[in-house]
Amino acid sequence: MKLREFECLRAIITTGNMTRAAASIGISQPSASSILANLEHELGFKLFERVKGRLVATVEAKHFMPEVTRTLDSMDLARQKAKQIKDNKFGDLKIASYPDIAIDFLPGVISRFLDGNREVQVRLHARRSEMMSGLLPAQEFDMAIVTSLVESRNFDVEEFQLPCVLAFSDGFDLHDGASLRPADIADLPIVSLSADHPTTKQLVEKFADTKTLYPERLIETQTFESAASFIRRKVGVGLLDPVTASRYVGKDIIVRPFEPAVYQSIYLLIPADRPVSRMFDLFRKQLIADLEDCNQRCQLYSKDMAKKQIGAAGK
Repeated sequence: MKLREFECLRAIITTGNMTRAAASIGISQPSASSILANLEHELGFKLFERVKGRLVATVEAKHFMPEVTRTLDSMDLARQKAKQIKDNKFGDLKIASYPDIAIDFLPGVISRFLDGNREVQVRLHARRSEMMSGLLPAQEFDMAIVTSLVESRNFDVEEFQLPCVLAFSDGFDLHDGASLRPADIADLPIVSLSADHPTTKQLVEKFADTKTLYPERLIETQTFESAASFIRRKVGVGLLDPVTASRYVGKDIIVRPFEPAVYQSIYLLIPADRPVSRMFDLFRKQLIADLEDCNQRCQLYSKDMAKKQIGAAGK
């Protein structure tokens, strides 16, 4: 028995007419008659009687139809599922990420990706990079986003270097140059991440390279989001990565380029020993594009604000 025979049988029962049934499934009337005859031969019993010019299902056909219907419904579901997969509208994403971008940035990326892809299941786990060592070997995710390479074996790695910006609030007396340097903030209270964070280590090095005494740290915290909260409350000035800074520029904080540059490294880790879906590949490309766009917007904003400040000072 073939699915085409089942489709023809259902069409004949529904329409009660061989010609209309054939038209409904896109075949000729002789082809429909031939398909019906073959099916009756395979089954070994008659499926229709002609009553007053209309095809009427036999008792045997009525007993057989529930199985036909279940088979065709199952095939319809399979076709729908295949189309969803083809159109990248079905699947699941399991992402582990360091907390800063899991708060707002990643939900934004994922929400835009889910627009029109509502059948996609997403699980987002926020973990500090150094705490992902247990997750990485088990590979219980499609992608891990970390700020340090605790574990990189058996992973494809994509690295992004995002230049941090100096963030501060109204009330801090900073010069009107195009960018700020260690000497410009040496006498100001600093909000920084922990001493072992890569950006803090770089900042200490930049002070040493420019022979500038590193200021006493007023506030030390664990995340850029937490640092931004202190900066917004006018506790001090500090470096923020572009992803975090872009949430607040033009609202609660002012950002300016900082030189020599301090970089926040972001690594996308994807298990190398298993294939990725077309849907995941589209998400990865959108994530990368959004990271680059976020960085570009933040840098352009900080440079634009610097130019405006210089212009205002010259009047």
